Amino acid sequence: MKKETTIRKMERPTMETKRRKKEVLQKYRAGWSRKKIADWLEEQYNIGATQAYKIIHDAILDLCESTKDVDYEEVRKTQLERAEELLEIARERNDIKSAIKAQDMINRLNGLYVERQEIKAEIETWTFEYGE
Repeated sequence: MKKETTIRKMERPTMETKRRKKEVLQKYRAGWSRKKIADWLEEQYNIGATQAYKIIHDAILDLCESTKDVDYEEVRKTQLERAEELLEIARERNDIKSAIKAQDMINRLNGLYVERQEIKAEIETWTFEYGE
């Protein structure tokens, strides 16, 4: 039996799609969580959650592709937000294993596992006299 594969064509973004992505990025930059943006998209455009999250994903992907110098702190913040969403979902589902993994990811992103050493240095003052 021959297995068929389909290749998705690259869809040319419509003006409506561009406008939605622009609105998503404005809200994202204003500090809205992805869940809050998804809820807003669902209500605003009468679409389902899957489509809302796809719009958010595409908008953020476009943002990352258009930014040549991706700011590490911005990426860390985005990943931290996503990990917190995953932790919330795991808790709602009473999925302890996934909750532990999400919490571990949050801890890593916050640098809790990085060994820190305190280094004390004494400052010495040197005086140079020129011309004598």
